[in-house]
Amino acid sequence: MKDFIFIIGASGTGKTTLAKNLYKYYKGAYIEQNMIPEFYVPEGEDEGKFEEELLWESTIEVLKKFNNKGLKNIIGLDFNDIRTREIPVIFKGYDYR
Repeated sequence: MKDFIFIIGASGTGKTTLAKNLYKYYKGAYIEQNMIPEFYVPEGEDEGKFEEELLWESTIEVLKKFNNKGLKNIIGLDFNDIRTREIPVIFKGYDYR
């Protein structure tokens, strides 16, 4: 049993389908970065940068909170390439695939 399962790939390759099937099989949790609710970007902020950073940081917190509550095989997806490279640092010490 893993703490996390990260699914990464290009659009249209079946990531969501795979994630939903793994979620049903493992009965853990499933979160995509775009599941974070809509929000307004504060005036003066770079909209794209602010949105991407807030979504990424929020997703990390949600993933870790699920794990802290005892859930395993938490599936996370919809990360961009730069964020994917951060996974080994941010999730160091966790068991993930």
